[in-house]
Amino acid sequence: MFWKFYDSTSEIIGEDLQDLLRKVKLDNKFIKEVWELIEIDVM
Repeated sequence: MFWKFYDSTSEIIGEDLQDLLRKVKLDNKFIKEVWELIEIDVM
């Protein structure tokens, strides 16, 4: 599952990690392309 901080409307549910990597986009780029710019606060 993925969602943007305090934005429940952005929720994306994937069957597994690879499914999420195919679905999640930030600023029209796949998450794999911008991973180095992402700051993770909580897992």
